[in-house]
Amino acid sequence: MTRASRRIVTVAVLLTFGVTVFAWNINGLGRLLFPVAYRSFITRYAGENNLDPRLVAAVIKVESDFRPKAVSRRGALGLMQVMPDTGRWAAGKIGLAEFTPEELYDPPTNIKIGSWYLARLQAMFGRTALALAAYNAGDHKAREWFPGDTSQDSDLKILAAIPYPETRLFVRKVLFIYSVYRRLYDRNLNAR
Repeated sequence: MTRASRRIVTVAVLLTFGVTVFAWNINGLGRLLFPVAYRSFITRYAGENNLDPRLVAAVIKVESDFRPKAVSRRGALGLMQVMPDTGRWAAGKIGLAEFTPEELYDPPTNIKIGSWYLARLQAMFGRTALALAAYNAGDHKAREWFPGDTSQDSDLKILAAIPYPETRLFVRKVLFIYSVYRRLYDRNLNAR
């Protein structure tokens, strides 16, 4: 065997070994790239609102990357990027007395309000992509964009029809990360 042939064989063996190790540990690598923080709050409030905790985690990942002090350009606050007016309204509906917008920086409060609001939109619109579009752009915009029955439309069809590029990108990111979280975590956000 020539020196060049030995090199090729060595490289092939190393590549095969590397790919095997990578494939064997893909979920471990995935959890490094897509971690979940605030697991107990997410599972609690998603459960109370009949939502998949992995969807709530995906919204948090996209909205704030799990940074509780995050503030958007438009003034949305906290993990799930809740607007102060939406926070006040939702807090009144779920019985959080003496609520102030600063409480949206508190992870349990933010996740409680954000999960309740997302569940309300899910119940209102039925389709996950449409609920996410409403979460991002407002339910009035989602109703304007999709005035008819969307129960037979796929999330991909809805995604393609969202006219705002920012909202379409938000929905695309959340749906992608949601699919990743479903692969990596069970419904209690425990590693698979």
